[in-house]
Amino acid sequence: GKMSFKSDMYSLGKIIIELVTGGKEILNNSNTVLRRWRHRWKKSGKETPLVYQQVAKCIEIGLLCQEREPSKRPFIWDIINDISHMEVLNEEINNANEYTSGKISSCLEEDDMLGIEPLKLHFPFALNKQMSCEIQLTNETDSYIAFNVQNMSPKSYNTQPQKDIMPPRSKCNIEITLQAQGNVPIDMQRANEFVVWSTKVNDGIAFEDITKSMFIKETVNVVDEVNLDVVFDVSGPQEASDKISEGNALTDRANESTVWTKVMIDGLAIEDITTNKLIKEA
Repeated sequence: GKMSFKSDMYSLGKIIIELVTGGKEILNNSNTVLRRWRHRWKKSGKETPLVYQQVAKCIEIGLLCQEREPSKRPFIWDIINDISHMEVLNEEINNANEYTSGKISSCLEEDDMLGIEPLKLHFPFALNKQMSCEIQLTNETDSYIAFNVQNMSPKSYNTQPQKDIMPPRSKCNIEITLQAQGNVPIDMQRANEFVVWSTKVNDGIAFEDITKSMFIKETVNVVDEVNLDVVFDVSGPQEASDKISEGNALTDRANESTVWTKVMIDGLAIEDITTNKLIKEA
């Protein structure tokens, strides 16, 4: 409850994390955030060891600034020193300094697990129809990698294959099918609907040996955990068709009401028409 300049550092940390992640906080771990950035870099062809280091450093600074204990938060000059150090690294890489470049590249390679495409799954939504989309996993390493795709939602998804072992330099296509839905989802965009766990394994491991315990963070193996979002896409023509159908149904109900009222009126004097008369005759 005590205000100090360290309170300003906390606010700075909030701003940094929101700029880097697009959200108020890192819900799971920074590895997922870094994977999303790497996905963007690969799509744009701008992936370099330095930009990876820069984003990782920004996440580190943002989290340090939000330490619950104010004394553990950095001073502004500490942050300035870190940023200045990154600028020095940038100059060294631009000058093709092999030692520094190799040192930074090693950090990138340590996290080089499965490539996942896409990170946001788009399902073409239609009422009472099955929907499906595909994920492609790419193993660009020289190691065997086991993976497990876990549904984190109560919705009825079917994933094939849900788990497997990928040989070095291989690809695997995964089809995810959502059972027919009778109602339009309340949330057309759902965050963290799936999680993909992966870890390097020894050659010769059996398929039956792939269990959830392999992906627990306390294990000795490095586990890569990536969350996937889901978006339900409703096409324009379908929306228009639904609205037209709904409008026709309302018109039909209105016409039925009009016909019913006219039948009741025929043969009656105006003064005989009362609410009770209509209800009883109905």
